[in-house]
Amino acid sequence: MAKISGGVRILKSGSKEYSSRELEVKQMENSGKYSSVELSKKGGGYVAVEKSSMRHTAEELEAARFLADKGYKVTLKDEAGSARTPDGYVFNYSFEQITPKGETPQNFRNALNHAYDKSKTTQIDTALFN
Repeated sequence: MAKISGGVRILKSGSKEYSSRELEVKQMENSGKYSSVELSKKGGGYVAVEKSSMRHTAEELEAARFLADKGYKVTLKDEAGSARTPDGYVFNYSFEQITPKGETPQNFRNALNHAYDKSKTTQIDTALFN
């Protein structure tokens, strides 16, 4: 059953919805816009990475794969250049992903301030911390 509201987003392999998601992933791969598109075998979500000269961090990819395993569609944006953009999208909601550097309260405040500043300039919908 497809996700409508509340509950679980995970799609079962072989279902009509899963087949539809597979087709969506194939179309994304063929578009030439993405350097990689991975369909999760666990939950039917996917991770699409836009082509870029800058690589995403291992933490960003790990968090994206975790969400894909839960059935979410995750797109990581091109971060090259000087324009401030969100890190990506979960379905249609933009997000900024932050990893606090160290375990002090000041490091966590800095991460929160980074997300807050970016939300004012790029209109992100949410911040993810890992």
